[in-house]
Amino acid sequence: MDLSFTLFLLIFPFLFQCSSSSSSSSLRKGSSLSVEDPEDRIISPNGIFTAGFTAIGENAYSFAIWFTEQNSFNSTIVWMANRDQPVNGKRSKLTLLNTGNIVLFDVSLSNVWSSNTASLEPIELHLKDDGNLVLREVQGTNILWQSFDSPTDTLLPGQPLTRYTELVASRSETNHSTGFYRFSFDDSNVLVLRYDGPDISSSYWPKPWLLISQTGRASFNGSRIAILDNFGNFLSSDNLTFITSDSGTILQRRMKMDPDGYRVKNHSDWSYGCEPMFDFTCNRSESTFLAMVKGFYKCFTKTQLRNGRHSPFFVGTTYLRLPKGNNFSKQETSTPGDHVCQVKLQRVFVSARPSKIIMQTTRATI
Repeated sequence: MDLSFTLFLLIFPFLFQCSSSSSSSSLRKGSSLSVEDPEDRIISPNGIFTAGFTAIGENAYSFAIWFTEQNSFNSTIVWMANRDQPVNGKRSKLTLLNTGNIVLFDVSLSNVWSSNTASLEPIELHLKDDGNLVLREVQGTNILWQSFDSPTDTLLPGQPLTRYTELVASRSETNHSTGFYRFSFDDSNVLVLRYDGPDISSSYWPKPWLLISQTGRASFNGSRIAILDNFGNFLSSDNLTFITSDSGTILQRRMKMDPDGYRVKNHSDWSYGCEPMFDFTCNRSESTFLAMVKGFYKCFTKTQLRNGRHSPFFVGTTYLRLPKGNNFSKQETSTPGDHVCQVKLQRVFVSARPSKIIMQTTRATI
């Protein structure tokens, strides 16, 4: 079962009172962005990027950055603050406290996400033209925090990938929570792709059976930095370079880790992985074995076939047990809406009156 993914290069605790902010490029101390006000957003001076609350499910919201021309229900998201803990659609807010800390509060006033910063100087949360959301001093150049230092699944032009950062794919195209596919520098100063699941971990690019020198990479440079520019050129300190087919043209670009898989085993918890769409019996006459050659390649299988690896030095043939009568010429596909996962998140509403439970459901399509 193929669990591969694609790396795409695409175009394109206290109570307080504070003031509300309408759309602008900055948020000042003591101001907030409310989940209930669609106009409470930060827009970059060039108008390309927008930061604010976006719906990611039924009564489930994340504070994110996206390309402005996209609407909030079909947005090209490039960064998320709370990808694994969405907030309620009522009374949730992002606030720049007078202490200099950015805090994302849920309806119960619980701290969902924070920049963990502090400053007595005049500071502002500003969205730059390159899509970088920065917490900076109003007078001076000191930056206390920036979104470029904590990417999710996307790298923007001019945003460095370093030894301290990594790209982590989402669970699916519609579930933005942390997935299992990662792109980062390893201990040998080389950029690698790996699957890091609940049961197993597997590095499969570059080919792990080759020496680093054989892959065209270099491990002597300990700077560990890679960057994509506006022209479509990608350059890494380990000698990995590539260019897009339309390189040389300034376009809105992004490099994204794309999730992939087949039918999930547990629709309530995708960490259980995938399963085949048929059941086996002990009747020999109902099964057959398919030699994994040519299109399937020759693979060295593990205890469970979680992923595969093509090895030119492997001697022998791997056989995959399949039910007779299956049509192997067609790939398994899924139609949006076929599989729906609902996860209920409990939020306690804090008030002077007796507390009540507000249920929040995340609806995600596999």
